Amino acid sequence: MSSLNFGVGLFPTEPLAKMIRLAKLSEDLGYSHVWIGDSHLIWREAFVNMTAIALNTTKVRIGTGVTNPVTRHPSVIASAYATLEEFAPERFIVGIGLGDSSVETMGLRPARLSYFEKAVADMRALFAGNEAELESGKIHLLHPPKRRVPVYVAASGPKMLELAGRIADGIILLVGIDDNYVRSARERIDAGAKAANRDPRHRNRSLGSLYRKGARPRMRSRPTWRVSSNILSRSCSTRENRKFWKKSGRRTTTTSTCSKRPARRRSFRIGWWTSSRLPARGRNAAPRSND
Repeated sequence: MSSLNFGVGLFPTEPLAKMIRLAKLSEDLGYSHVWIGDSHLIWREAFVNMTAIALNTTKVRIGTGVTNPVTRHPSVIASAYATLEEFAPERFIVGIGLGDSSVETMGLRPARLSYFEKAVADMRALFAGNEAELESGKIHLLHPPKRRVPVYVAASGPKMLELAGRIADGIILLVGIDDNYVRSARERIDAGAKAANRDPRHRNRSLGSLYRKGARPRMRSRPTWRVSSNILSRSCSTRENRKFWKKSGRRTTTTSTCSKRPARRRSFRIGWWTSSRLPARGRNAAPRSND
């Protein structure tokens, strides 16, 4: 039987002392994971928060929810996680995606799939104590971790879901929690895994859902396209992705470009389901918490 654990994700909108209290509370309440959002211009620094949380907790697993290879070079991510893993072995997970609010607030574009795939491969090479090949030459890490650091890939679009199935140790699904959406996403993940001769049953998967600060946690009846789209008040959807989700019964936005409304700094928390395998049917309830 597959196991189902509950974790929390914290956007570091609050001072470090409060983020530590929230993480400690999460561990005391029995949550298994704490994910820290990484968007350096609108939130506090993610890796500082993760370090502080590791220093003040004992067993909860910690990861970025999520970082990206655009604003942080893959070698910088690898070095940071190698250092954290050295301090708290087997407690850290690399959560990484193409880049969203952290990239958009700098006027940059998310990573291309080909660059993202190479970035993950380079990180893994550095983690293993091997060399990674850059355009400028070969590099290596003088302090590689002694244990494997798992890499979870955030995905919502069809191509990204397939890529995650090919390369990820775990997938952070940003597709809502409706059975049809999850089933369609799993089909893409499984297709990617099979293309790489990997067993899709061995991939960990997480479901993401937004909770608003101060409100009773509840699952949204209309899942968001991307987690940060609500925070930045942007509505983005490509033609290909709209076509994919239309087949699975998902509603998508009607516009094909991002609306240019200014970003608003809201205090949001993101809640995660973390499981070794997704349940056959989506859940309709979430645990009460003060996160």
